Amino acid sequence: MAVVDGWANFTNLALTHSGYYYKLQFDVTYPDVEFETLESAEFNIMVEDLEAVVTMPTVIEATDEFSVEIYLRSVHSQYRVTDVYWKVCKAWFPAANKQPKQ
Repeated sequence: MAVVDGWANFTNLALTHSGYYYKLQFDVTYPDVEFETLESAEFNIMVEDLEAVVTMPTVIEATDEFSVEIYLRSVHSQYRVTDVYWKVCKAWFPAANKQPKQ
C-alpha cells in the first residue's frame, strides 16, 4: 500500500463480521523503520438484515431437469453471505421438496 503525503487510502477494506469494540491497527512493515503503532478509535459493526434469494426457471416442463439456487445475502450491501456458522453457531441447510400439482 502506498502512503502519499501521510495518507494511506484503503479502497477495498471490508469488515464482514458484526461485533463491538473493533479497532484498526496500523503498522509499517516495510521499509524497516522505527514507527509507533497507531490504533483507530473503537467502533461497532451492527448486524445486517439478511434475505433468502431463490433463482430458478419460471417455466418448467414435467420432464425437464432444472437447477435451483438458494443463498443468503445482505439486504443493504447485496453481498452473498458465505459463512453464517461463525456468528450463529448453526448450520443453514436449505431444502426443497418435490410436490406434484394436484
